Amino acid sequence: MDHLYTKKITEEKTEMLMDVLMASATDAIITEDESVLDVLITQAMVRDERVKKISVSNEEGRVLFEKVSPDYQKYKRDFLKKSRELNVSGEVFGSLVAQFDFRDLPHELYVHDLILGGIVLIIWIIMIVLFKIFSRKFFEKPLLKINQRLKFVLGESTEEVPPLTELYELSQIEILLEKTQAMKSRLLQVEASLQNLLKQQEEAKKHASLPSQPKAAAPQAATPAAVTTHIPATGFLPESEDILSLIKDLLGRGVMAKESEKFVYPSKNNLYVASYIDVNNQILQIMLVDVAFAANVGAALAMIPSGAAKDAIKAKKVEGELLGNAREVFNIAASIFNTPQSTHVKLKEMYATNQELPAELKEYLTHLPEKSLSLEFDIEEYGNGRLTVYSRDIVVTTQASPETEPSAKIAEVASALPESAPEAGDWAALFTDLTGKEIEGSDVPPWDFIKDKESYVGCFVSPDGNLKKIVFCDLSLGASLSAALAMLSPALVKESISQKGLNDEMKGNLKEVFNIAASLLNKNSPLVLKLSDMYEAKADLPESVSQLLSKSPVSRADHLIKVPTYGEGKLTLLVF
Repeated sequence: MDHLYTKKITEEKTEMLMDVLMASATDAIITEDESVLDVLITQAMVRDERVKKISVSNEEGRVLFEKVSPDYQKYKRDFLKKSRELNVSGEVFGSLVAQFDFRDLPHELYVHDLILGGIVLIIWIIMIVLFKIFSRKFFEKPLLKINQRLKFVLGESTEEVPPLTELYELSQIEILLEKTQAMKSRLLQVEASLQNLLKQQEEAKKHASLPSQPKAAAPQAATPAAVTTHIPATGFLPESEDILSLIKDLLGRGVMAKESEKFVYPSKNNLYVASYIDVNNQILQIMLVDVAFAANVGAALAMIPSGAAKDAIKAKKVEGELLGNAREVFNIAASIFNTPQSTHVKLKEMYATNQELPAELKEYLTHLPEKSLSLEFDIEEYGNGRLTVYSRDIVVTTQASPETEPSAKIAEVASALPESAPEAGDWAALFTDLTGKEIEGSDVPPWDFIKDKESYVGCFVSPDGNLKKIVFCDLSLGASLSAALAMLSPALVKESISQKGLNDEMKGNLKEVFNIAASLLNKNSPLVLKLSDMYEAKADLPESVSQLLSKSPVSRADHLIKVPTYGEGKLTLLVF
């Protein structure tokens, strides 16, 4: 049977090689081009060492070309010979004869079978081991515990046996559910208390502002005014050289720029606007460009003829491939806004100003910030176009109507509301959004961050300046996050660990990570926190931080964060 299988494989490989040889040499055989045959046959014998001899003849039987391998004379009786005629529409133009060396094929098949058998054997061993482990865990041990428990109940054994693990776990789950239900009831009570206090205060203020009147129906309490909260953020306005250098590098051609009049909104002409947002979906920068800039950049990026851009300018709108290319330019342009000292942003979307705009973007355009830069570009072979960049900073602002400002008692109740600390998965999700890498997080036992002098400390304060939360991360995690944020080389992480500290650029990147982490700490929190500063544990910490660390925190969470291709490290959150 092995002989028949080897013969079948040999025939299949031989036919396949003959098909390839005939396909490549057909034209040369018909034209009897010996120089082309020489090149084709030499290449075929170099590609496949099994081909030992090739002979090509014309329709008259004259040999046009023949080539043999160096070892042909020694082993020629062992070679497999195949011939085939070149027949086109019933007319014979020539023939090709080839000899192949398949002596090592049985050995190759034998080795292949051995490898396959070894893999199957390993799989079987793994399955047997897994079956043994599972059977021991889910059958043998539970049955043994049941047997011991029955013996104790029946009096056959005096040794007390603890309850079964499964029953114990179920009891713990029931206890946890009861605690969760109690917490939910408590939250509902606190919410009802807040609403009653607000109603009482509103009624008291209304009665105090009105003269004495006969009793009338009690007025309904007004709904409290909404409180608008922003997360602190810093927008960076690039220099004209930065924008010009980016456009040149992207388009790969000559580009000139000069200052121009800035665009405003609304405009009588159709413009295109690209908005850039931080991790909290706050718009920090926008780019306003005219149709000419979007069309010329979109065409130049993909080397589309300038006529297409001129047609778009004439139609006063950019569509299709030109629009997609222009959006890609704006997407890459986000890199010029991201510096160690500014908030990290990315492109949200690109719109035409003559279409319906999102509310937050329309609000931004209606109240354009002071920080701006306007340029007119001259793109080689395409033409001119204008661009205006606006950038803003966001500070923490809390606005409330005087009539509905909470009293001290309400604020006290609000601060007493229970808040849930971010879990390992929440940190991992935040860092994934920041770095674009699939970061993993898990819980770990507490570690001694005080003794770890190479860790970094982020301090978060409330609006009144009180220190409320502290985040520690070890050097390994700090280096991994700061390098991944700026897409630096992973080698810098190892270098930082060996030097026992981060350089200035990586410190700036890590501080930006801490700054954005405030958005995660503010979730489910009654207070709006912001990063006050970042410190190195090996340096002297401020007295306020040291005093707080000498006290016991209200809660503590320790996590292990894994950053692919960069490294992993520990992170601790302390809540006071």
